[in-house]
Amino acid sequence: MSPRVRTAPARPFGTEPDVPQWLLVPAPRRPAPPAPRRPAPPEPRAPEAPGTPDQHRAPVVLPTLDDYVPPPLPAGPAAPRPEPRVAFRPDVEGLRGLAVLLVVLYHAGLPGLPGGFVGVDVFFVVSGYVITSLLVAEVRDHAGVGLAGFYARRCRRILPAAGLVLVATCALGAVLLPPLARVDLARDVLASALYGGNWHFVAEQTDYLRAGGDPSPVLHYWSLGVEEQFYLVWPFVFVGALALARRLRIARTTALAGALTLLTAGSFALSLHWTQTSAPLAYLSSPSRAWQFAAGAWLALLLPVVARLRSRPALLARSAAGLVGLVTLGWAAARTVDAGYPGTHALVPTLATAALLAAGSDVPRTRGPLTSRLLSTAVMRRLGAWSFTWYLWHWPLIVLVAARWGDLTWPVRLAVAVGALGPAALTSRWVERPLRRSAVVSARPRAGVAVGITATVVPLVGALLLGGVTARSLDGRDLGDDAGSVDRSVVHFDDTRTSGQVTPSAFAARHDRPRSPKGCLAFDGATTNPDCVVGTVGPAGPVVLFGDSHAEQWLAAVTELARSMGTGVVVLTKGGCPAADFKSLDATGAQGLVECDVWRENTFRRLESGPRPSLVVTTSLSRYTDQVRIKDEQWRRTLERLGALGAPVVYVADTPKPTLDVPACVSDALADWDRCRFPRTRALWPDATAEAVAAGRLPGVHLVDLADLLCPGATSGAVACPSIRGGIVLYRDNSHLTNTAVRVVTPQFVAAVRAQLT
Repeated sequence: MSPRVRTAPARPFGTEPDVPQWLLVPAPRRPAPPAPRRPAPPEPRAPEAPGTPDQHRAPVVLPTLDDYVPPPLPAGPAAPRPEPRVAFRPDVEGLRGLAVLLVVLYHAGLPGLPGGFVGVDVFFVVSGYVITSLLVAEVRDHAGVGLAGFYARRCRRILPAAGLVLVATCALGAVLLPPLARVDLARDVLASALYGGNWHFVAEQTDYLRAGGDPSPVLHYWSLGVEEQFYLVWPFVFVGALALARRLRIARTTALAGALTLLTAGSFALSLHWTQTSAPLAYLSSPSRAWQFAAGAWLALLLPVVARLRSRPALLARSAAGLVGLVTLGWAAARTVDAGYPGTHALVPTLATAALLAAGSDVPRTRGPLTSRLLSTAVMRRLGAWSFTWYLWHWPLIVLVAARWGDLTWPVRLAVAVGALGPAALTSRWVERPLRRSAVVSARPRAGVAVGITATVVPLVGALLLGGVTARSLDGRDLGDDAGSVDRSVVHFDDTRTSGQVTPSAFAARHDRPRSPKGCLAFDGATTNPDCVVGTVGPAGPVVLFGDSHAEQWLAAVTELARSMGTGVVVLTKGGCPAADFKSLDATGAQGLVECDVWRENTFRRLESGPRPSLVVTTSLSRYTDQVRIKDEQWRRTLERLGALGAPVVYVADTPKPTLDVPACVSDALADWDRCRFPRTRALWPDATAEAVAAGRLPGVHLVDLADLLCPGATSGAVACPSIRGGIVLYRDNSHLTNTAVRVVTPQFVAAVRAQLT
């Protein structure tokens, strides 16, 4: 009969490691026998004589199976660290709703909200406050920060919804966008999916509404890039400050305050500098925006102290702070910024947000002041709950609808933006909240990180497919300068052609720029031009080309003009800076006011101190927005100063300005070029300076105006300007001529100048 084996009843059946299978047979319940008692060892005695029987030796006791004790089980995985908890503030949820409402209404073009973009500033401050509050709570509850858990929570909170919208944007773009715009979208999605979109748009020298082309459907992902980059760095700074406090034996709050002081001061100083030297860099980069997150972090450290102040003056002060903050935020959204942003202007929404957060510092325990109660209403809290997904959805839908059906009036844009609440609510209900609250995903940081990686890889694959398939479908052939039966001697376009292949191709047109030495067109931060000479300067002196990128586009024609005069060209151009003495240029240009003024003055001094030129050719973009135009008196100051050099001056009237991204439109209109026409009344504005030169009111100044060649409405009675004439694509974006078009009209340009000079 097999002996019965005693097993440990507390162990789960079949889990003991390295135990023979037969030992795992369950035994019936019976009282455990007492452990056998071993007799005491016998006292030493004298050895017996050989052959004497050992009658007094103690009996040998052998161990039995009852003495078996199962080995200890290995320790199971440690229980996951509970997520840090902070008291829920409904007013903060409502503040998110207010921020997204400002941004959406601004993008919809609602009159009266020219500064609605300050909602992004509100988001930055609130994010810094919430994230730092969670880190502080984790240190309080667990005496440390679990970085793996922190990043896993961020992954499942942000990346799934953001990845879904990127994939949906690729799918909608494949249907609604022309081919070339799809390639641009694929490139933008690649950068945005990796949360470096802000640097991608900075590298393209873009402002918030990208100059030179239609805005990207994922342009708004720049703010997510800034936010994710802050989340990547701030926990390490936070943990480093705590470690430093432990090593130096100082208070943790003191160490955190020191780190925040350095971060706030350094970032704000950088923001001020870049606002003056590079508007896109100041607006879109994470270093120049970090001080706003740091402002929220300061509040996370200070507001718990403020909340304990329950005296009547303290309550009145918080109530007043809330009212002032709400009114100030509304004022910031309703005003037009007339100088660089962010700069010091961003202090207004940042401090207003801080005041609103401070006003409701004791909201979890009390109802708070009036402003906190307003922000805590059901409508504002609902908007706050949908704020992230609404922000993600509204902008792609506005841009894609406009790309497919043309410019939208603000009521239509508003209707599209409000309609975006539908997919936003569905995304929040079925994607954002389930993953955020999933017990399975929250139990292990690895699961949260895996969700984030998946949400990143899927849109990357979608963007690669969209870009690859579309690029292969584009016709990359270039038919040469003489395509379209252009007679180079008289510049006659064959306007009987209205369809077919074009030159340059739509893909090549985007990059069809003047062929000049690198650095001839100065950009951000430069206040002087390098020595840029095209050709060989003759004894009569060089021809000087002076102005912004609209002057630089004429380089091929000016070079041909200089060659006919036996000399070379000195290029003095800077992107975004008009040659006109425009002392009130605002932030709508690519550069700051101070930098453009310094560059222009340095250029004047260089011309005045150098060899006398034989001819000066100058022009600039005629208007930077529909409201900001170069005025006649501003041009007169520049032309008079150039005329004082003693050389003839040629003023080139600005070219027509399309209302669309021409290469993108052309890529989908080879069967009908007329689809890419644009209104003449919006493309050509009255030019008082050209009229004054033509009337002879500016002695020594000559006029070249090729508007009727590029847009023959004055002679034909047409009300629209073509983007393509005789098979030649005229524009490389929504503003500049292609270099091919300039080379085609060069004979007319040279003939016009030489006829006036002789």
